[in-house]
Amino acid sequence: MNPYIACSDGLRIDGKVKGNITAKDSDNSILILGEHAEVRGNITVPHLVSNGKIRGQAYCSTRIELESQARIHGDVHYGALRITPGAMIYGNLVHDPRAKPRPAS
Repeated sequence: MNPYIACSDGLRIDGKVKGNITAKDSDNSILILGEHAEVRGNITVPHLVSNGKIRGQAYCSTRIELESQARIHGDVHYGALRITPGAMIYGNLVHDPRAKPRPAS
């Protein structure tokens, strides 16, 4: 069994998740990981804001924002990227030139 979470708009996680997380590729789809969040699985969302831990690949077609407590153990594929000092990535950064980054609000 391979559990996963699918959402179409916004989702905030403040606990532990084991499995993949996906969201529709729309302007409203955003995943927010709080400072106590831990995800073991791949994340595929248009917009990710993380202050938690990820063990897996992150695919963010529009934008990824990493806050100071963010930790990613895996590759990050992104359209636009913002990293706050203190955030750590243990993997590769892969810019996707086909992505359509939108300006920060």
